[in-house]
Amino acid sequence: MADAQKQGRIGPFPWFSDRQVYTAWDIGGDRDATAIWFCQLQGKAVYLVDYIEATGSDSAPYAKALLDKPYSYAQHFLPHDAGPNRLGIDRNYTDFLRDHGLHNITVLPAGIREHGINTARLLLPRCSFDSFKCEFGIEALRMYQTEWDEKNKTFKATPKHDWASHGADAFRYLAVALDKHVSSPSFNRKLVYPKGF
Repeated sequence: MADAQKQGRIGPFPWFSDRQVYTAWDIGGDRDATAIWFCQLQGKAVYLVDYIEATGSDSAPYAKALLDKPYSYAQHFLPHDAGPNRLGIDRNYTDFLRDHGLHNITVLPAGIREHGINTARLLLPRCSFDSFKCEFGIEALRMYQTEWDEKNKTFKATPKHDWASHGADAFRYLAVALDKHVSSPSFNRKLVYPKGF
């Protein structure tokens, strides 16, 4: 994120009205926040054009918040816990979102957190962030950190779970989704570097 700031990739970036928007979610609950990133693609560049975060387990306010925005949505990526049995009843979180008008929902499979974090690190250099609409999400990415194990005098294997982890986890899901589930040939094409350097 420090590099993004230095390179001018955090600023007043407009969204493109002629391009669809992808969202990636980290679902919270009554005490944990739900975080949602909004992005657009232009070639291999990723523009983070919006971000919302709030607490509460009811899916209706989030669906309404998305539908109230002026975007045309390509796809919504939700974490694996949005699938069956999350609520302990026959219907799941995605069913309720569809009831409230959201479509093109993809529930990502459970993955290894460390792989997702590495995928997010690889995505960051391709990202530009709207400094106004994404202010809280940007701060979450800046503050995401590992936790120190005082007893063993080393960092723990898992990141610290605090307010910053929701936005960071949603960004991790976005990175995995774009890497594995978006079929744009210009976005996922292999980079070919000139020989002789």
